[in-house]
Amino acid sequence: MKIISITTSSPKRWLPMVFLLITGAFAFGQTPMAFNYQAVARNASQEPLTDTELGLRISIVEATNHATILYTETHHVTTSPIGLFNIAIGNGAPVSGDFQAIDWGASVLEMHVELDAAGGTSYSSLGFVPLLSVPYALYAERTANTDDADADPTNELQSLAIEGMYSPFQTATQSIYLFRTP
Repeated sequence: MKIISITTSSPKRWLPMVFLLITGAFAFGQTPMAFNYQAVARNASQEPLTDTELGLRISIVEATNHATILYTETHHVTTSPIGLFNIAIGNGAPVSGDFQAIDWGASVLEMHVELDAAGGTSYSSLGFVPLLSVPYALYAERTANTDDADADPTNELQSLAIEGMYSPFQTATQSIYLFRTP
């Protein structure tokens, strides 16, 4: 492991770097509004459709009747040499509905998968896939108890004291160490 030392003599040099590091941490903390789907495309003889361009239409529907379509999107993908394809549902071309407006906790939902093996838009239904825990985790972003109103002051941060910190206005030489592993 190598240790790289960066020495600055003024807070004017290192303060912007600290700001960028903190801002970057918040940027990567956002919930992605999509989930992965992976499958192997096969023909009627159950042979994989290798290196084939596919047209896919994905719909999120209510499981009780399959008639209530909440969201639909399309994808165009090329399968791998073993017929495998991967898509991120929520990142396709929207046809109807709003993916971010889906109420994941309102009812049991399923995904309707449709395929055009010629890469076009003449879709054939492959069936319905139950949506399990991962997509429902998107509901956690909008939970009912977001204010932590438990009325228990013992589990809350009451005060914060930092001692021995350098003032941002000090002119003493400061060092920042970055560790890099090979």
